[in-house]
Order: sequence, then structure tokens, then C-alpha cells
Amino acid sequence: MRLWNPATSQPAGALLHASAQNGVTGVAFSPAATLLASGDGDGTVRLWNPVTGRPADAPIHASARNGVSAVAFSPAGTLLASASGDGTVRLWNLATRRPVGAPLRVGSGSDHGRLVAVFSPGGALIASCRSASPTVARP
Repeated sequence: MRLWNPATSQPAGALLHASAQNGVTGVAFSPAATLLASGDGDGTVRLWNPVTGRPADAPIHASARNGVSAVAFSPAGTLLASASGDGTVRLWNLATRRPVGAPLRVGSGSDHGRLVAVFSPGGALIASCRSASPTVARP
């Protein structure tokens, strides 16, 4: 991963080596920009300190199969959503790094396309879609 300065179009710091296996498939900044989350093709979510470029904690094992295709922070910065290739969106408590509730089933896992998820501005809803199958769920 690389951070960029949009004002200068120049790299901001060194490369972040997020995944040794299957590559980074999604990234997101926390609302206060104190954390950067990366979703990896190996099924993990990694949290980074964007100032130092160092890991902020141990990886979260979010998906046993098909990798993590997208990550999103809640507006309050207390939850993280991980969208997985197995057709689920999982919510994580950032203070404990533990799952919140059951996974949200978006598809069968056999659909084509990349699964993504995003919180609404107020944080009361999560929108997710894969291919042409949009869904909305309450966290």
C-alpha cells in the first residue's frame, strides 16, 4: 500500500507491506484518520498507524475463505465492517477486536464480483453489494 499527498501528488512515506500472500483488496481510513484498515486476499484485516506506517495491532482473522474484499469504518469510528468473498459482511468492535453479532449474509459466496460495504453517514445502516445484488442492513 502507498499513502499519497493529494495536494502534491507525491507519495507520503514509505510503502506499507500489508500482505505477504494474496494482496490488499480494500483500504479505508478511520473518521479521525488515526487508523488505516486494509483488507487482504488472505482473509485478514490489518490496522495501521498511518503516521508511522506500522501495524496498530495484531491482524483480525475476518474470513476463513475467499479473502476480504473491502473494509469500512463506522462514522463514530467504533466499528469496522469487513466484506468477504464468502458472501458475508462482518462487524468488528475496534476496542476489543471482536466480532459484533452474526455475519450479515449478502450472497451465497458463489456470485461473481467483488463484495463491498459502506456505512451510512449517521451509522444506522450498512449498504453492501455484490455484482447486481444490493442489500441494506441495520448494524
